[in-house]
Amino acid sequence: MSILNNDKRASTQQQEEQEQQQQQQQHTRIITINRPQNQTNNQDQGQDQDGSCNVQRALKMPEIVIEICHYLTVSELTACLSVCKLWNTVAQHHLWRSVFIYQKSEDFLVSLLPAQRELIRQNAQRIKTLGLVQHETVLVGCEACTQLEEVYFFGLLDKNQIPDRVLIAQGEEDEGESEVTQEEGKVDGGAGGETIEDRIDEPSALDLIAQNPRLQKIHLFDIEVLTRLWTPMRLRLLRQHPSLRSITMMFANYVYDLYIIRKLVAHCPDTVQELKITTFGGAILQSSVREEIIGDLTVNTWRSLPQMRDLTIEMCLFPCEETVLLPLLRCCPNLTRLRLNTMFVGDMDALMSVLMQESLRRSIIQLELPNTLSDPAFAVQFMEGYRGLTSLTMRVSVGYERVLAGMIQHLGSTLEYIRLVESAMTFSSQQYLAKVDSILEGCRRLKSLRVDVWENNTPGTGVSMNRLLGTAEWACKETLEELAVRIDNPRGDLDHWSYERGVMMVGKLFERLQGLPRLKKADFVWGGLWKAIPLATGLKGIRAASLRGSKMTMADVEWMGLHWE
Repeated sequence: MSILNNDKRASTQQQEEQEQQQQQQQHTRIITINRPQNQTNNQDQGQDQDGSCNVQRALKMPEIVIEICHYLTVSELTACLSVCKLWNTVAQHHLWRSVFIYQKSEDFLVSLLPAQRELIRQNAQRIKTLGLVQHETVLVGCEACTQLEEVYFFGLLDKNQIPDRVLIAQGEEDEGESEVTQEEGKVDGGAGGETIEDRIDEPSALDLIAQNPRLQKIHLFDIEVLTRLWTPMRLRLLRQHPSLRSITMMFANYVYDLYIIRKLVAHCPDTVQELKITTFGGAILQSSVREEIIGDLTVNTWRSLPQMRDLTIEMCLFPCEETVLLPLLRCCPNLTRLRLNTMFVGDMDALMSVLMQESLRRSIIQLELPNTLSDPAFAVQFMEGYRGLTSLTMRVSVGYERVLAGMIQHLGSTLEYIRLVESAMTFSSQQYLAKVDSILEGCRRLKSLRVDVWENNTPGTGVSMNRLLGTAEWACKETLEELAVRIDNPRGDLDHWSYERGVMMVGKLFERLQGLPRLKKADFVWGGLWKAIPLATGLKGIRAASLRGSKMTMADVEWMGLHWE
């Protein structure tokens, strides 16, 4: 019996120890790195040409080590090279996943140093992301890259535009000094000052597209600089990519050329699911004279893109003519996400007729409206047709009470993400911000509500605290995960102002937030007299007195956005 009891005690102690270890592991993560012992000199020295042997050996290391490398910077990965051979292998594998080749802004022709070319050739099969200028001089040394998944083509790229976690190869400063004259479309320093059209058959970085069948994303920056490099042959090869999913076209200057957009849309493969067109300072208008002269029948018609799910068109301050927007919308009958950000549309009736197509109303569930939709009657009519929206971003202005009421009425049962962006021309937002509480009370599936005001320092542009503390129950209290609003006192929330009363109201709001089981983030911007609470209660004794009787702690107050000095 004693032996059995001892066994039971031993098993009980083991169970208790295991439970304690499990509890400790919940709070502490222990990472153990073991170096494989069964290694031979032949294994250390053997390496295939494509580096597959090194990658396979690297995967023998603990998975956590390989995962950590995803978050290391270039300098940190470089430090790992000297630890041991296996660390070198893992670091090299991650170090060469992203390569950007840049040049000084004043240089156009860039040549890699011989040592840089050799390094790229040696690690070509490791490179998954490559960024380079659209010119033949940088193609030398990169033609061995056949495993690319994402490419960036730049007209001009400066090192200040490069993210930290990439390997950068800088071109020679002595070679290739030239100047680009965009107005004339010529490259100074070339033989006879030939135009881009004259160099159309020469090698280009765009040739990398044809030799990388696994390509998934293409980013085209400053696309108007070298438009003519898209030859018919390169366009046909583009259409043969079975894995291509995303194309981004960014225009840097004033653009009046629709030809390149039509060419890419007409030749992109059916697998493309995301298309983004954006400009930083100009407008895309009707067809150019060059397009009319060429008369290419293959690009004068827009073809259907049945797999397109995400369409983004972003402009800045200039009109987007119907020759661009409306044909693109008609090409994408199965869109699920449509973003029309900071843009103006000339013919609103034409846009309305396209957006109200039966196919788009059935498919679109995420929508970002442009700031041109300023007619409340149109917005309400629009919401009646799109009763399945789960995400809505729109710009609002004074007089939008009817729009918000229509949104709650028609979309309150489906909306999960709402973002209201104040228009730049709005000087007083009290009328629409007063309805924020109605959104919380009427949208039962709401997960995120953000209200972005134009200027945080403008008085009277915040939601009233009395409305947030109203007696009505929030319909989304079981689903809300994020709440970002500006809290102000435009309607006298703090009449007969006292700091004690202000802290009491903050405490009541905190109690209400505590009743939201899924709330992860509360981003409050405090304006008006609410900003005076931290200043008036800065002293330790006054601070303690202010929080007396409240369930809040100082950490809770800071979490809500109020910071004591």
